[in-house]
Amino acid sequence: MKSYFLLPLLVISLTIGCSKIDSEDIPQNEIYTDYKVSYDVQNDEVIARATFIAKNCSCDKISGLTRVKLSGDSFVTLNGNKLKLDGVIDKNLSLEYSGRLKLDGGAKEVILTYQNNDGDTFQNRFTLLDEPTFKVPPRIVEVGIDNHLEIEKDSLPLGESELYFVLKDDKLRTLQSSPVLNRDINSNGEASFSLKLDSSRNEKLSEEGEIGLCGLVKRKNIEKPEAGGLLSLSTCGRPTFVRILN
Repeated sequence: MKSYFLLPLLVISLTIGCSKIDSEDIPQNEIYTDYKVSYDVQNDEVIARATFIAKNCSCDKISGLTRVKLSGDSFVTLNGNKLKLDGVIDKNLSLEYSGRLKLDGGAKEVILTYQNNDGDTFQNRFTLLDEPTFKVPPRIVEVGIDNHLEIEKDSLPLGESELYFVLKDDKLRTLQSSPVLNRDINSNGEASFSLKLDSSRNEKLSEEGEIGLCGLVKRKNIEKPEAGGLLSLSTCGRPTFVRILN
């Protein structure tokens, strides 16, 4: 069964009013890469997404945020498999490239490779984050207030990172908590997570569901900055049963 805990991470960002250009029609050094790599521990599956943006575009007809569609000899791969273009939804540009990968033999590293139209190849290796875990799994989670939970700090990545949880009721409705910075978790692993219903949602969650803990690291400069500059690396742990109070 596919895990639902990565769904909030995989919602396609729709950018209103942006434009697009083929990678053949722009100097290759003006293409900026945004990588998102998510690891689903429960299904032992990696989901990678790549977006290409024209940075400081010199084209006269282009203004504002410009998405780049890979054309000509340019491509992007995950462990050697080409990512597929998600395309355009309605009038909003998506132009995200995505792919899934099942891990073998306990592998913890994935490779994203981007080749531009000048024939330059940029390879970035990413080590997946370890599974974040609760010190004491919560039995009750309450919507609309701050929930005080205990985290196993040794399971968190070193340095700057974020932590949040995803709640799903038994009718498959999901709700994501506000993120908590690693440095805001005290030495005992105690942290406070805000959990609120979206104002556009009128229905409450049911009384039973599951909770999964997710860790997130954002980097502004990846290993090959000339091939991109942003990386969001996340891991969502195995869910546990919880009672939900609305």
